[in-house]
Amino acid sequence: MNPRSLRQYLEFGYVFDAQDTSLAGVSKLPPGHAMEIAAGRAGAPYAFFTPRLAQPGGARTLEQAADELHATLGEVVRQHLVADVPVGLLLSGGLDSSIVAALAAQHARVATISMGFADSAVDERAFARAVAQHIGSDHREVLIGQREITEGLEEVVWYFDDLFADWGTVSTRLLYAKCRAQGIKVVLVGEGSDELFGGYGTFGAAQRGRGRGPVLWQLFQLYRRYAGRRYGGQFGAFASTMRGYLAQSHGSMFDAVRLFETRNQLPNNYVMKVDKASMSVSVEARAPYLDRRVAALAYSIPEKHLLADGTDKLVLRTMAERHRLLPPEITRRTKFGASIAASWMDESQEFRNYARDAILAREGWTDRLGLRGAMTDFFDGTRKGYAFPRAISIFSNLAWRLLLLQLWSRKYLTANA
Repeated sequence: MNPRSLRQYLEFGYVFDAQDTSLAGVSKLPPGHAMEIAAGRAGAPYAFFTPRLAQPGGARTLEQAADELHATLGEVVRQHLVADVPVGLLLSGGLDSSIVAALAAQHARVATISMGFADSAVDERAFARAVAQHIGSDHREVLIGQREITEGLEEVVWYFDDLFADWGTVSTRLLYAKCRAQGIKVVLVGEGSDELFGGYGTFGAAQRGRGRGPVLWQLFQLYRRYAGRRYGGQFGAFASTMRGYLAQSHGSMFDAVRLFETRNQLPNNYVMKVDKASMSVSVEARAPYLDRRVAALAYSIPEKHLLADGTDKLVLRTMAERHRLLPPEITRRTKFGASIAASWMDESQEFRNYARDAILAREGWTDRLGLRGAMTDFFDGTRKGYAFPRAISIFSNLAWRLLLLQLWSRKYLTANA
């Protein structure tokens, strides 16, 4: 195990370094890089594509930016629909996937698929139905049960390769498998929109924290959010990375956060999820928001057109409204952001028992990391966590990461490593 990567995983839920992996002595090829292997020797990685830096905002109005985005994204979606196999669209009912579905429906009658979870409060299917009815899609729903998650968890961990703890990895893989069973072999997804267009709470935190104390203090507040309020040895690495992005972003904390989201979190966590989950069941996932043309345009849109008066992804919402893509209840809907794994960790006794047995197994990672007391309190006691500023305050978050770490280790680490 790579100790530095383990600490990053526990705090961030993934390994955010560009080349490090969870395994000592094993590196990953960073996005946009290639390497040559000749006579059994691997050369140094080199960049073949570097995303554009965030650009200072020009003279475009919000409406002009929205219209340009509509033309660009519309063309990208049209091209992403081209395939010699059946194509579908994953539709959650949120803004990002709904916009892609609405643009796709302008070119053909499309198939949309939404996912629900049995015995859980996490259910967005009503919103997805409203979108499907609005755009006239061939809409389908799949329901995923707890037993499917627990029975498939150890199998899907094998496909992770590297450690990352996105809550939706297992359920998303099940969804792709159900798409495949229905004959759909290519799906369009909404990944990348939040990172490029300012959809996460970290963007608002960066905006609100501007000028409130020294830069290092502002970075520490952001670090607390990224680390799930568990902070410690990784602040130095995070601060160093963010200082580099600040220098590239003309001192804009908002744009520095956007660079961290798109260059660290997105490739090492969310796109990792999409790629591993879809490819493991032989489905191709396409992400229109991550097309180079859309990304370059997004980087050129200033903060004032992305986050204003408490509204995030403002240019996307404006585009959807100006071009009448979606009903108002969708364009102005706030991000749902719920987690099925976290929900079941609290709501389902069956899932909770399964997680408890794995996490509290003797001589496992919980013991090696000195976390038995914390996890025993979480599963058998009444506390959800410790009050700030003690090290770990959100136990369901940590429990899920420890569960995946335990299962992943069985596949990738030798006994007693």
